[in-house]
Amino acid sequence: MGERGTDLSRGRLSASLVEAFVLILLIIVQVISAIALFGFGLQASSLRFPLIGLTALVSIIDSVIFAAQFWWLFGVWYQSFVLGSVVISVGGLIIGLVAQISTNSIGREKNIRVNVSSMLLFGRGNVFLQILSAAALIAMLFVLFKTYAMSRGQVTEDTIKSATILFFTIGSLPFLIVSAIQTASNALKPSLDPLARNVFAIGSLSGYGLAAWRAAFPFYLFGGTAVAMGYQLSLSTVLTAMAITYTVFVIVPLLLGELRYTQERNSVITETCGLLEDLTHLSDPVLRKSVFEEERSRLSQQLNQMLTNLYENDSLLRFLAFWRWGPDSAFHREGNYWVLHGPASSSNNSKLIQPLGVLDRPWFQHLIGPKKRVLRQFNASTMETLAGAHLGEIPNWNYRAAIFNDLVMVLEDLDSNDPTAACDRAGIARNRIARERRQARRSIVTAAFLAAYAFIGSTVGSVFKDEIEGALRSALKLIGGA
Repeated sequence: MGERGTDLSRGRLSASLVEAFVLILLIIVQVISAIALFGFGLQASSLRFPLIGLTALVSIIDSVIFAAQFWWLFGVWYQSFVLGSVVISVGGLIIGLVAQISTNSIGREKNIRVNVSSMLLFGRGNVFLQILSAAALIAMLFVLFKTYAMSRGQVTEDTIKSATILFFTIGSLPFLIVSAIQTASNALKPSLDPLARNVFAIGSLSGYGLAAWRAAFPFYLFGGTAVAMGYQLSLSTVLTAMAITYTVFVIVPLLLGELRYTQERNSVITETCGLLEDLTHLSDPVLRKSVFEEERSRLSQQLNQMLTNLYENDSLLRFLAFWRWGPDSAFHREGNYWVLHGPASSSNNSKLIQPLGVLDRPWFQHLIGPKKRVLRQFNASTMETLAGAHLGEIPNWNYRAAIFNDLVMVLEDLDSNDPTAACDRAGIARNRIARERRQARRSIVTAAFLAAYAFIGSTVGSVFKDEIEGALRSALKLIGGA
């Protein structure tokens, strides 16, 4: 009898270990499949495939694996969740493609431009986001552990309902918070040009739609309410909370980012044109040599300072500045750094001009730092390949990169033995930049998107008026109690 009991205990333990192992395997597959599919899609299409298409496909696969995890624990397959995820993903893809086609924002060159910009801009996270992501992962693992523990006990209808709310609604919160903060920080970046901003706004629709569907699914399935963290939740309150989160972390940052981009662009162009205008006067033949040398020195200092200011708070441009102007023959790799060595010979890069004179310029000295090395801040194998393939095209996408490259060439001529060429180049660059200012650079989709969402938000607000008022009263009580 004792041996039989021991055998049963061992059998249960073995079954539990197998179940836990398969669950962990499903989680690993969920993470790896998303990364691998994105990478394969971008690589196979040479970055020409629309990013929203890859996002829709990854979202569908992610939802299927997510439903499979719950099925493995409780033997309940939520087909309606998978179908809803497919509908939202496909619907978001169709809306996105229609919006991009109608605004002429799709095509081989435009898709490459958006994909490169997205990978360079969004591929890096600051320390705060890394810590927050780690905390979210721990919270998600805790939810999985609690759900797994519930599956090991007596499973009833109430157990399944509680587990569904925990797994779907509560489980969606950690990564939703990280995604919301990441979205807000990206939307506020001034380097996010109007075209990329349009695609970013479109992609957020399906992303938050899927998050709302996952959080609201248990209430859609079972109806009624549930108590979580001391608050009574229902379908209306969950959707209202998602709408408020979307407004705060997507709509507002998109609007502020658009305003920041426009103001900064106008300011940079105005300052650059003024400096180039002053520089063209150096070609005036009546200038005395002492005055000429004094003005040349002053303008050289201003050009160096402007070049430094352009990349100072722009990680994308800082990355591109080194890849565009750091002479190939002057640096070698050492671990995670590009290190300056000497003496440097003439560059063998036949595609781009990389004068050795930049090595002595103050802006370049500031770029590589006192240790004469550059940290490879982006993923080496991917980003360096992208930079090498599109360095000649990126200035046509990014006004800051175009201005930066013009100013470098003007400065090289100014500090050479033939500064008259700098005056000629400055005049050409000034006219080109002035034309850039007259061109409309507004993210049309974002503006229309904001207007549409304002209308939808007012409709949702009228439907869930009581819930919103209740949430506000709870918040005021909480603040008053504190």
